Amino acid sequence: MPVLKHIFLSILALSVGLLVRCQTAYLQLGNASADISLQLIDVYLDSIKLVDDLEFRSSSSYFEISGNELLSIAPSNSVDTSTAIYSIQLSIANGSRTSALFNGNSGTGYTPAKPFNVHFRNNASMESSFPGYTDLIFYNGATDLSSADFEEITLLNQTLGDNIPYGSFSSGQPVESLGYRLNVANADQSKIYRQLELDLLGQGWADSTITIALSGFLDPISNSNGSLMSALLIPPSGGDWIQLPLSTALVQVINNSPDELMTEADFYYGNNLLADNVGFRSATSYLEVIAGMSLSIGAATGSSAQSMDTVVAIPTTLEANKTYVFILNGISSAQYRITSFESRLNATVGYNTDIIVINGSTDVGRIDIEQISPQQQNLVSALDFGERTSYLETPSADYRFSLEQTSGNLELHNYHVPLNGPSNKGTAQIWVVSGFADTINYDSNMRIGIWVAKSSGGPLTELSQITGVETTNTSNVSVYPNPVGDLLHLHGERITRVQLIDLFGTEVLHQFGDVTSLNVSVVPSGTYRVVISQHQNVHHALIVIAH
Repeated sequence: MPVLKHIFLSILALSVGLLVRCQTAYLQLGNASADISLQLIDVYLDSIKLVDDLEFRSSSSYFEISGNELLSIAPSNSVDTSTAIYSIQLSIANGSRTSALFNGNSGTGYTPAKPFNVHFRNNASMESSFPGYTDLIFYNGATDLSSADFEEITLLNQTLGDNIPYGSFSSGQPVESLGYRLNVANADQSKIYRQLELDLLGQGWADSTITIALSGFLDPISNSNGSLMSALLIPPSGGDWIQLPLSTALVQVINNSPDELMTEADFYYGNNLLADNVGFRSATSYLEVIAGMSLSIGAATGSSAQSMDTVVAIPTTLEANKTYVFILNGISSAQYRITSFESRLNATVGYNTDIIVINGSTDVGRIDIEQISPQQQNLVSALDFGERTSYLETPSADYRFSLEQTSGNLELHNYHVPLNGPSNKGTAQIWVVSGFADTINYDSNMRIGIWVAKSSGGPLTELSQITGVETTNTSNVSVYPNPVGDLLHLHGERITRVQLIDLFGTEVLHQFGDVTSLNVSVVPSGTYRVVISQHQNVHHALIVIAH
């Protein structure tokens, strides 16, 4: 009887040993470490090199293992585990799949410091839970992002990965295999880090389980200039990770600043140069930029070196697949300003011309645009500097318009605009009121007018003026001194009338005849407009009366 018992125990021990040795588990290995010294790593199972030079942002296929080996990581070009920087004893259940992502830093120069480690996702699957669906797993592998949310914002409008700490995986989330847009945000979603386009059906991920991993650094400068954080799709069968495309929008910038410092202007989007050396009264074509993130658009002089050189900037969050225009207006002494709006590339209906008007003239004050024919009506009323209208959906016809200063109904220009012409009908147009109403103290090339920007970019085109009495600047007209105390002198041939108008449009003085001076001693101190009639020309100048 003792002999039989001994034989039984021996057989039982042998069976258990064979069972352990025959156990099969499956292990996939991925390199998520943005440490610049670990762009390639060697992976050992016990003393056997399982993977040689596993690249950053790539994964192996699944290996069959027993599940209880010693897993070791060594730098590239290692010969054995003596140089291993990390080791861990595996304990993987028989028949199960485990995905292991290596992450963290091995040295100094990283903030915050995250020691090299391995992050396991147990019970991994390659197939989805339901036919026609894709199971989404989210992994936060950005060492300087303490927590991340993944929110779908188009079809589902729900959080798919909630408050995922660094080094952690979300649970599987089955979604229909369609196209989605995801925001990567902080825990309360007050800050959007990335906006992503995820096309599950078009990219062939139906009926699969995929992992979307954040990899890299939000702040590369504080992390040894390592890779910028990206969102990447980890294919279930391994291979190079696939970077998900960012959502984009289209942006056009226009330089309408007559300041001599802005003869050429640089435009920045966030910290990146968007457009270089954009000339006065010129526009870029539409440029593709990332959308969904809160960034700023700013303008700097053409000699700028970085975004910190901008003289004016505005915050903006662009929506994906939309078009926008940003216009630089103003001068340094009167404050630069950027006017922005969501733009149109064509009229909403083919028989209209959609027009948006921007007042970019620093010294004219409010402006009106009156439609003179085919019927008389007000098109734009009291539009102040830096302001814009909404799109005016104007039937395509043959028009005559007048540009007027709201104060005093002072007419500045008349225009003939054949919107029914083939180049205008069905288009969307940007009309920029550009230049100075003061035609004496500024170069004639800077005179006020309405200029049109094309969606293709290039120099703005001035609307066609109706000939006749016009506002011009000539070198033989001048007013002095400015500021003036008592007597304002006027120099020019055949000056027949001079008017002094306050900023409310009220005439406070006028003089007819052969005018050479104007006595302003009885006029209260302040800023006024001088309107000078000279033969067929009318000139305007701003003066300051200071007693």
